[in-house]
Amino acid sequence: MKTPQQIYGNHPPDWSWVELPDSPDSITTSQHDDMIAFVRVDHDDSPENPCEWGTMGTIRSFSNRHINHVKSQGELNDLLESNPDAVALSYFEHGQCRWGVRGTMSNMPDFRWDGVEFAGIWIPEKDDVDNANTLGLTDDARAKFFEERAESACKIYTYWANGEVYGYHIRIYKIRKHESGAVLDYVGDYRHDEPVFEDSCYGFYGWEDLESQLKEALGHVSRD
Repeated sequence: MKTPQQIYGNHPPDWSWVELPDSPDSITTSQHDDMIAFVRVDHDDSPENPCEWGTMGTIRSFSNRHINHVKSQGELNDLLESNPDAVALSYFEHGQCRWGVRGTMSNMPDFRWDGVEFAGIWIPEKDDVDNANTLGLTDDARAKFFEERAESACKIYTYWANGEVYGYHIRIYKIRKHESGAVLDYVGDYRHDEPVFEDSCYGFYGWEDLESQLKEALGHVSRD
């Protein structure tokens, strides 16, 4: 992804007028002076399981309904005994699912019916363990360090499990008009034109991450 600043240097065009989609699988059309912009947001149809990145640890479920389930009680015992830094996880499912560190989800509405207090474990990567050792972390400080890493992993993994992984495609063109003078405002009308600016990127886990990257790609300031 290249921002306008990277392409145009210290004087990028002002594209703060470009409207951003507010939901997945949608497209916005914006006009300003002699420019027209199309921004499309889609679900990423082939996102990577973040637990396979090798950077955020591994989540193992105790439920055989899950792709990441522990296959036997013996395997579970081995995982718990061989990983003193593993973190216990809770699970909630009501329409969509949610993973979180055990003890942080029990106050959720309906958790008593649709949640499991001890539903799985998070296992850290070797790099995290080495980092904790280098920092000399022990006892409560060490537990907090790994719980924070586990919570971050649960957040990303939950996005993936719910299919909340997105991508975008931005095209900005010089406006063309019909012979009647009406602006051509369908993206297909510009399929043979060279865009003034074009950018696309996929693999954003969660809407917040997608939106922040879209704003960066267009040079937007925060609208909050």
